[in-house]
Amino acid sequence: MGNFEQERYIKKKWMYSKSRKHNHKMFIELILLILTILILCSILIFASQVLMKYGLYNLNAALFFMLVMGALCFALAVYYANRIMVPQVLVFFLTEDRHLFYIDARNGIEFVNRGIIGVLQTYWRADKRLNQFREAREVPALANDILCVKNIRTRRKDTSAVCYVRRWNGKLINQTVFIDNNLLDAASLMQELEFRKKSAG
Repeated sequence: MGNFEQERYIKKKWMYSKSRKHNHKMFIELILLILTILILCSILIFASQVLMKYGLYNLNAALFFMLVMGALCFALAVYYANRIMVPQVLVFFLTEDRHLFYIDARNGIEFVNRGIIGVLQTYWRADKRLNQFREAREVPALANDILCVKNIRTRRKDTSAVCYVRRWNGKLINQTVFIDNNLLDAASLMQELEFRKKSAG
């Protein structure tokens, strides 16, 4: 076995705890997000109908409800994407020679459809990939190598780390990864990230 193959042999891996136990967990959560947005929009529409019934609905009220509806939908989508969905699709791998890799389960998935249908299909396929990563013995080809960590910020529910990484295609970039506190054995992963931060000086 060559050096490259030895370096990619997995010693330890970290996955979001729920993604190891439930098939299509992210797909179901994405459906729930869409339903939540639809319910909020329905409530605002109902409220506007009540105001209209009592003659209190005018142009200003219409603009207000449109702004509130748009802001709520945008805030929910951004929060859910960055703080909930992203940590679930990330899998971290430590090799025998202590190289730390990570991969986004959505990488390489082509959009067959656009819009909401395309997003749902992507996360459906990402869930299947997570099951494959759970059984993997070697680091997947599309994984990124974390060379050093520039900054770590810990919050109540997650941690963000600004990393200098070598992407699967050889390109060197700075990238922020989000680590959910529900990650299995998150403490040992944080130790690996802290080690790379100290090594970077």
